Parts: sequence; C-alpha cells; structure tokens
Amino acid sequence: MEGYSLFLEPMSHLKYYAYYGSLRRGMDNYGQYADHLTYIDTVQLNGFSMFSIGAYPYAIMDDGDHSIVAELFEVTNAVTEQMICTMEMDAHYILSTVQVENTIFGIFLFEKVAQTDRPVVHGDWCKYWKERAF
Repeated sequence: MEGYSLFLEPMSHLKYYAYYGSLRRGMDNYGQYADHLTYIDTVQLNGFSMFSIGAYPYAIMDDGDHSIVAELFEVTNAVTEQMICTMEMDAHYILSTVQVENTIFGIFLFEKVAQTDRPVVHGDWCKYWKERAF
C-alpha cells in the first residue's frame, strides 16, 4: 500500500475496489454482484484494523502494525458500481481510496470504532466468518 485518502463524494466511478467483507468471493453480497465483478488479486493492506458488528465487518485506518485481507476487483458495470456504493453508504461506510502498486482502489471504511465492536485481530473476514460459524 502506497497511500490512502478519505473523501465523502457519494459516487466517484472509481471502477476498481478493495473489498474486505461481504463482497469477497464466497461471502453473502458477492453472489448478488458477481456477474459484474472481475477478481484481480488478494492482498494484505497495512495500516487498517478490522472490527465485527455481528454479521458484517468494518475497517478503519490506523497508524499501527495492523493489516486487513482484501480482494481487489474491477467493477465492470456502472449500475452495479452505484448499487454497491449505495448499499455501503446506507450502512454508514465512508468511501476512501487506497493505492496498490500503481492503481487507486476504492475502499469502504468507518471513521471510528464503537466500544462494543469486536476486533478481528488477524484482519481476515472470511477466516473470522468460518471460525465463528455464523
């Protein structure tokens, strides 16, 4: 990861996204949008911490040694991109960006941690999901 930034525009047509939760392959929301998601790679993103709010995770930026596992995708349909953006923003995520190699990826984050939310220490939502057997 070379850098990241927060911005609040409701839709920016980034086309490339880093998904770390329900939009990862095999997770709940992935199947709904899979026809318009082209998988690129799975990466470890440093500078982020992950937390569970029950059935879904969120990540925040941190300046520690934490990292999250994310899958990089190209969203090949503008309507699908808008639907995903709306779903995430309706759930109070904020659209940010992260640079991986030479490409900017959108990533949906929370601004802060709630005291009642559990940390996902290893930063891998799929692994956490299987361990918890939701």
